[in-house]
Amino acid sequence: MRLHHVSIPIGHGEFDKGRDFYGGIFGLREVSSPATLGEGRVLWFELGDSELHLFVEDDPNTRPSGRHFAFQVDDLASVRAALEARQIEIEETTPIHNRPRFFIHDPWGNQLEITQIDGPYH
Repeated sequence: MRLHHVSIPIGHGEFDKGRDFYGGIFGLREVSSPATLGEGRVLWFELGDSELHLFVEDDPNTRPSGRHFAFQVDDLASVRAALEARQIEIEETTPIHNRPRFFIHDPWGNQLEITQIDGPYH
């Protein structure tokens, strides 16, 4: 098995925020979504061999939880610096051996883990 896609909710009229955050900051390429899903309801991005789907929901923050997905990056320090330059708050978390990481939130409060894989964690 492998990750196929992650779907996260956003508010109405917030596709530009999604394009800026996921396209502009992370450099994900936007791809067209199926016409059957309707115009203005979803925004899709390529995420390596997987996909990220943003979908419109009336109140995307109704269920705060530990839900998150993780981006693996090659240079955690440079990603951290780029996020801090955009004034995105970094949240430290429990360390994992050979997996330096931190959390951020996108504009809708979805939690994202940013990690670098340096070797086995055990």
